[in-house]
Amino acid sequence: MKYVCITLDQDWCSSETLKYAIDFIVAKNLPVTVFVTDFNKEWISTDYIEYGVHPNFLANSTQGEGIEHILSLAKKSVPNCRAWRSHSLYQSTRLTDIVSTFTDWDIELNNYLPEYTDLIVSQFPSSRLMNRLPTHWEDDLELRRSKEAIDFLRDLKSQSWISIFNFHPIHLAINSTSMSVYDNLKSKNKLAESPIFYEGYRKNVIEKGILDQLKDLIEHINSNDAIECITISELVDIIK
Repeated sequence: MKYVCITLDQDWCSSETLKYAIDFIVAKNLPVTVFVTDFNKEWISTDYIEYGVHPNFLANSTQGEGIEHILSLAKKSVPNCRAWRSHSLYQSTRLTDIVSTFTDWDIELNNYLPEYTDLIVSQFPSSRLMNRLPTHWEDDLELRRSKEAIDFLRDLKSQSWISIFNFHPIHLAINSTSMSVYDNLKSKNKLAESPIFYEGYRKNVIEKGILDQLKDLIEHINSNDAIECITISELVDIIK
């Protein structure tokens, strides 16, 4: 059996745009792990949706004043959280130690290793063992070289049995074919609009965009009995 995890990084998109992305995946009867940046509301996991956190620990973060403050807000926002992925994949041994000390989170996804599927999981020896998983494919990074999600899954070696895909709701909402539209919207402070605002961008896409790639990926998963889509926590529990 091959296990696939589909994840989303909220990255300050609107709640409506995030819901658009989640609903698209869940409507296909597939689970999704969502890493949220909005710590002003409470996120409760359901059968198909697992919530993790996407904290920004970089300088001038708008999420809080320092690491411990950000962690306290994130803990309240996502009760029973297990998984975290830092904004910009920021990491350090000190950061992992602090997270391990001040939270119950036990799954870290701050390594991007495209196509390197031999590494299953490693454990970071902190105050409590932290399970570290790699992400194998991410939409904004793969737009730089046009490596489609479905191509990655099809090209997996027979012995490779996990693959973690990461999408951003904003790229799904505009069906990005490059970073140019996103960069233009960012320069105009238009990244927190509703899906209705982005509808024109999706309709004008001629090439295969990120939303199209997610459709292909989901169709491949649902049509293949040897592939099971699960949440990040479920994957770690299977590995253990």
